[in-house]
Amino acid sequence: MPPAAGLVHAAYWWILDENDTVLGAISLRYALTDFLLQAAGHVGYSTRPSARGCGVASWALGEVLGAARLRPLDSVLITCDDENAASARVIEKHGGVLEDVRETSIGLKRRYWIAL
Repeated sequence: MPPAAGLVHAAYWWILDENDTVLGAISLRYALTDFLLQAAGHVGYSTRPSARGCGVASWALGEVLGAARLRPLDSVLITCDDENAASARVIEKHGGVLEDVRETSIGLKRRYWIAL
């Protein structure tokens, strides 16, 4: 069934520790709308403040890139806020190539592509 207008099919995962405590969440969108192309990308993730700096986002992104390789995608777009240096490092660690930094409807975004 096709998604509603303006939406795309996606997968969502909770990021849990060994005690099933939620550390964050990550999603993989299977297509891009105009909004996603400009501002949000294929992958979105968030890590709770107490779990930041522990490698959680990097581990989760690596797992989701593995899932993306099973889809008919050649590359994925990942964005982060321009001032979010930690997220930029996570994306770059996984091969993200900065396309540009642009003002979007949700703020100034760094836009990276990762080849699959």
